Amino acid sequence: MFYLLFNVKILKGIEARRKNLIAIVFAVFFLFIVLVTGLFAGDEKPGGNRLSYIPKVDNKEDPEELFEKALLAKDLSEKERLYLRVLEYWPSYAPAHNNLGDVYEKQGRFKEAIKEYEIASGLAPGAPYPYFGLGDVYFKLGKFEKAIFYYKKGLAIEPKDEIARKNLKLAKILTEKIFFAFDSWKLTNKAKKILKRMAEAMQAPELKNARFEIQGHTDSTGPEDYNLRLSIKRAKAVKRFLVEECGIEEKRLIVKGYGEDRPIASNDTKEGRQKNRRVEVKIENKPV
Repeated sequence: MFYLLFNVKILKGIEARRKNLIAIVFAVFFLFIVLVTGLFAGDEKPGGNRLSYIPKVDNKEDPEELFEKALLAKDLSEKERLYLRVLEYWPSYAPAHNNLGDVYEKQGRFKEAIKEYEIASGLAPGAPYPYFGLGDVYFKLGKFEKAIFYYKKGLAIEPKDEIARKNLKLAKILTEKIFFAFDSWKLTNKAKKILKRMAEAMQAPELKNARFEIQGHTDSTGPEDYNLRLSIKRAKAVKRFLVEECGIEEKRLIVKGYGEDRPIASNDTKEGRQKNRRVEVKIENKPV
């Protein structure tokens, strides 16, 4: 019998989702893969990577029993130990990799979590949950572009996952950019509408404790020191609007000016310079 519990995870309320449905759907899916590919017989995947299952022999542990124990364990360190034991016997078992990724994520070991989710998605590319796991990790890290990519992959398989849909919407809002006229730090009406949406996203339960860096940028027209000061003025204008007009706590917002040093388009064209005159909002940097 196959068991699976994707305890997915990172943000408040997220553990309530997917559990029962995932346990059934993904286990059935994985059983189907086993039967079709001859997993227990050691058939090879395309590319020559051999899948293997090492059954209980003599007094050795049963990996399925270990997996059940891991699901029931309350302590994260114990869960980690048990999932690692499962993978010693059954290295190609996608649910164990996925759940180990969940453990690492809860422990704040994001690089290791990403690795395990990627292995799980490679072993079971038709399952949405490893993609949701990757989306959740990158969302928590504030790497919203990557979060969007993985949420979209997961939702292409399971479009009804409400948490992924909600986080995808939040991530899209927070990747919007605020653009400015030449040599100006005045907010346009369009910019104010975008910032109001951003403020709503910042107040969402998933992000209520997050701190954000308000990053100001310019094109390359004019002296570098002038552009640096201008970029700071743009960032301060955005912060002021978020605090005074949208009710965001000032302590959650950090102003940073980058001048002309981080263009996203060519400064050789009018269109490129327009794109570079901007402010971006990022979650305070948390390296993987």
